[in-house]
Amino acid sequence: MNAGIGDRLRDARRDLGLDLEEITARTKIRARYLIAMEEERWEALPGAAYVRSFLHTYAEELGLDADALVDEYRSVELARDRPGLEAPPPAPIAPTPIAPAPSDEPRARGRRPVGRWAPIAGVVVAGVLAIVAVIGLVGGSDDDDGAPAKGSQAGGQQGGGGRGGSAQEKAPTPEPSRATLRLTTTGTVWVCVVDRAGEALVEGVTLPAGEVQGPFRGAGFDVGLGNGLVEMEANGKPVPIPAAAEPVGFRVTPDGTRELDSAERPTCT
Repeated sequence: MNAGIGDRLRDARRDLGLDLEEITARTKIRARYLIAMEEERWEALPGAAYVRSFLHTYAEELGLDADALVDEYRSVELARDRPGLEAPPPAPIAPTPIAPAPSDEPRARGRRPVGRWAPIAGVVVAGVLAIVAVIGLVGGSDDDDGAPAKGSQAGGQQGGGGRGGSAQEKAPTPEPSRATLRLTTTGTVWVCVVDRAGEALVEGVTLPAGEVQGPFRGAGFDVGLGNGLVEMEANGKPVPIPAAAEPVGFRVTPDGTRELDSAERPTCT
């Protein structure tokens, strides 16, 4: 890392006659992080996104060109990390499935000779006709009173029940609920907001006091903050945020809001 960044921070602070306690009170950044930036021990800070946020806030408080220092840190960080980048391994090629050869078994079954079944079929048909004739003779006397057969009544009842069942309509499927989010800064703070699809809605920027972001609407959001100088409203309700100088994060869903640990917070990088 370019050693000039830390030297410039330390020299500017001393030229202004400020000690670390005064800077901490003004920026809400802990003294150990201020010392780490002056000594360029960037690994001692929570992460690259927070380095940029703290560096911008510290440089701005000292009257330095904050954007230039952050850009210098970005360029050197990129040059340092680029040699370690590796191309992802090629995706394995799935084998092409081979369709099974068509079977001739159904066709062979369709070629069975039917001539030998003809005498048996004739006997069966004659027997059925004889049974029908007997039923007609025996059951004819039951129709003299004009009463409908029981089978007809049962069939009518079943038919009515079937029509009633088909008339029922499906209940409409309710639309999924959506989450809402609105942020209002009360001081200088770094902000990152990512939706459930991974798209950055606020792309990791440092905002001054009085800035409003949102309202956002969607399936859910992950929020990363450089400190607690923010008023957050989720799903129409205020969310209490501790007035801390350290980074905090939240996950907002239609069901509610929960605080994220350091590994879950979005960084917008």
